[in-house]
Amino acid sequence: MAAAGASGSTLAGIIQQLSKEQVDILPSISVVAPPGGLVDHAFFIEVKERLISDAIALEPDAIALDLHGAMGTT
Repeated sequence: MAAAGASGSTLAGIIQQLSKEQVDILPSISVVAPPGGLVDHAFFIEVKERLISDAIALEPDAIALDLHGAMGTT
């Protein structure tokens, strides 16, 4: 998480602000892809299921997602 917090990205800003507020951060999964083409649907399902299972297991008070752009699956 230290690398993500220092990256200069939107996610870094989220991490930095939550750290200032002394919020417990419960990281789950990070997925990055360049623009173009469709995402393999099986991979999308795997990521979606991981996010849901982590949310159920960790029981967070809130969830922050750094989303940008559009996506389609095969």
